Amino acid sequence: MTTVFRNVVASAHLGTSVSILYTSTSAKTVLDTLTVANTSAADAEFTCYLVPNGDSPADSNKLTSARALAAGETYVCAPAIGHVLESGASIQAFSSTASSLAIRASGRQIT
Repeated sequence: MTTVFRNVVASAHLGTSVSILYTSTSAKTVLDTLTVANTSAADAEFTCYLVPNGDSPADSNKLTSARALAAGETYVCAPAIGHVLESGASIQAFSSTASSLAIRASGRQIT
């Protein structure tokens, strides 16, 4: 078994519709950290899903729902830590305000 530490989501600003930020391919991915920073001068909300292979974002795979972030706030998404994404599973997310929230995630890919 081989473990590779990697940036799962290299800093990206979220849009207002759900987008795929990362898909685990040919391996399991264990999330070690997921942070969201509000880089704007206004409050914004963050919603994130851990979507199994072949599934779509839904209440059943929602990690966090409309988590409010004040202007300038950084949120460490504790519910993400330790989650395992099987091959084909993805991290998907969106913001209530375009280009206000920057997301970054790190983890381990195990083959």
